[in-house]
Amino acid sequence: MLSTYRETIEYTSDFIWEVDYKGVYTYVNKVVEKILGYTPAEMIGKTPFDFMPEEEQEKLQNIFTQIVNDERDIENLENINIHKDGRKVVLETNGRAIFNDNGTLIGYRGIDRNITEKKELEVELAKKNLLLENLLIEQSKMALIGEMMHNLSNKWKQPLAEVLTASSGIQLQREYNVLTNQTLDHAMNTISSSAKKLTKEIQYFDIFLKNDTEKTIFELDKTVSSVLDLLPMKGISVEKKLAKCTLIGLEKKLIQVLANIILKSKSLLNNSSSKEKYIFIHAEEIGDVVHIKIKDTSGKSSGKLLDRIFSPSATLKYLTSENINLYTCKEVINSYLCGSIEVKNVSFKQEKTLFHGVEFTVLIPKIVI
Repeated sequence: MLSTYRETIEYTSDFIWEVDYKGVYTYVNKVVEKILGYTPAEMIGKTPFDFMPEEEQEKLQNIFTQIVNDERDIENLENINIHKDGRKVVLETNGRAIFNDNGTLIGYRGIDRNITEKKELEVELAKKNLLLENLLIEQSKMALIGEMMHNLSNKWKQPLAEVLTASSGIQLQREYNVLTNQTLDHAMNTISSSAKKLTKEIQYFDIFLKNDTEKTIFELDKTVSSVLDLLPMKGISVEKKLAKCTLIGLEKKLIQVLANIILKSKSLLNNSSSKEKYIFIHAEEIGDVVHIKIKDTSGKSSGKLLDRIFSPSATLKYLTSENINLYTCKEVINSYLCGSIEVKNVSFKQEKTLFHGVEFTVLIPKIVI
């Protein structure tokens, strides 16, 4: 019976071992040679830490010391080892504490499983998920660019028409020799004012288009105003109450976030039966954190919809381009702005009128390191 048990231990697919209370191997089975390349004789008398990279040694020794002090079992302890040929092998260690008749801890008996392939698959999956997130962020950005370009093309018609009218008027009056200095000054002021307006909007659009991660100092009220200038808000009134907030961080990313949230509020309003269509934007500093609240008067939304609003693929029923955009908002806020976002149904009074709608709350630090 004992012989059969030992044979089972020797030829199982797992690395079975025993160590004393100092972590020194007193027994290892033959499988270790397949996993780490060392024979049992090469490992007896050494510790598991002798086969680990230097940075892993210190970390695992500290963990093992704490486990011994607590006299508890070793559970699912992942550790990196160096194979005899130099490659890294990831093991998952489980062990039971061994006590003598006096109740004194004398060592551990356990099993190591080779989880290298599993960890490599996890890393590969993480890379693919990151790629997917980046693709979704770019998709969201392209959708926003479409909205902005459509709005800008409509907004630029008037100032461009003013420039064309002023310049053609100057040319015509000069041909008939009736051009006065007063008329010329007025026309030039019109052209200058229109050009400044167009330049300002182009600058903010350029900030949004640039794909960089350079941190800048910016004023929140100006950023919010620039977002509203770039978005079509026909039929919807927007009211702002913004405290003076100076931030250091990625303004372009914040523009993307605010634009997507405002477009979602706009969509909720356009799909609602509400006759009074408002979006309220409020911002204040609380300590070192800026609180931005964007709420609308679209009425209460489905709880299920709000639960899934930041998910790109919860179910086909709720999978929309807007939800993908809001999913990217959450990823951008978490990854680039070091903040958080939440959404909920709210009821509130505005100038004695009771409204129901959806409120987005974005929390971001004033300084993103």
